[in-house]
Amino acid sequence: MTQSSERVGVVKALGRALMLRCPRCGISGILNGWFKLKDSCPRCALALRRSPEDDEWFGGYFMNLMASELLMIFVVIGYVLLHWPAIDWTTVEVLSVVMVVVSPVISYPFAKVLWVAIEFVFAERAGTKNRRGDLRGRAKHEGRLGEERRLRCEGEKQNGETNGETAL
Repeated sequence: MTQSSERVGVVKALGRALMLRCPRCGISGILNGWFKLKDSCPRCALALRRSPEDDEWFGGYFMNLMASELLMIFVVIGYVLLHWPAIDWTTVEVLSVVMVVVSPVISYPFAKVLWVAIEFVFAERAGTKNRRGDLRGRAKHEGRLGEERRLRCEGEKQNGETNGETAL
């Protein structure tokens, strides 16, 4: 078991992600079905999902787009090379359309976990265990948001009192 204080290498973290395992500790079972990550790793508590306002979905989307397009290209080029020179172009077109639909579904969990691994490795290297690497960092982040909300509420309260005073 990898302790949270040990540094995980880039290759190791990405390899674990491609095997649909936790990038930090390597345990399997971080998915709730094919399309959903658990909130955190059951063993090391690595945050696997964040709130939508953190834009985590964008990185996963981008990774899925790249992976599905590469998968489609490899399959279509493989078919063309396998049947060269007598290529049935209708089959290539049908295969391309099928791969456009199927490849994002196939590559989705791999892309999502791969993005979690990339964020984890970069946060670990930068020494900022704020979003993926450490739940204490998440509490600190949420505490900062709570402070911002408190200040905003105080500002609204003052504005409300001022408006109430001018109305008298």
